[in-house]
Amino acid sequence: MKNNKIPVLRDEFSFKLVTEIDVLNVVKQLQPKRSTDHFGFSNFLIKETISYFVLPFTRLVNKCFLQGKFPDVLKITKVIPIFKKGSTELLVNYGPIALVPVLSKVIEVIIGTQLANYLESNKLFCNSQFGFRKGLSTTHALISLVDDILNCFEGKAFAAVTFCDLSKAFDCVSHSLIVEKLHYYNVRGLALDVFKN
Repeated sequence: MKNNKIPVLRDEFSFKLVTEIDVLNVVKQLQPKRSTDHFGFSNFLIKETISYFVLPFTRLVNKCFLQGKFPDVLKITKVIPIFKKGSTELLVNYGPIALVPVLSKVIEVIIGTQLANYLESNKLFCNSQFGFRKGLSTTHALISLVDDILNCFEGKAFAAVTFCDLSKAFDCVSHSLIVEKLHYYNVRGLALDVFKN
């Protein structure tokens, strides 16, 4: 197991104000899906029309950061039951698909990018954290695992692996624990308020 020391953090995380170019770049990355959110907006529609409202939307994003609030209206999610298997008459055979407002997704990507950059620059990610990191995918995780097993094999040692299915991990995570962890890593004040909100 690799040992990660937690560095002493001098800087407190704070959101950097975004420009219209930043917003346009995030919107450009959206998949051109046509499924609509609660407001009838789709990724496709937003991609096609963003140039008409990028200025006020950029101001909204920056206002979120300056006030420490995420707009309540952008928290309204459209939930659609999707049939999985079995009898169509049993509710347990349906899984919910949540369609988050498209504009909310854009803000979340901006927030996620800024937080990830802060965590990377302060070396706060565990060395074996592969998913959700730039340049490190789950494929890299598999390569690392195979490499570790081969090293054990060649050194005539034993290797044990435990796999956990975390497909519904987000549903199980304590929000208060996440807030505590963010605070521990110097995400405080208005920045922390955005995450709490």
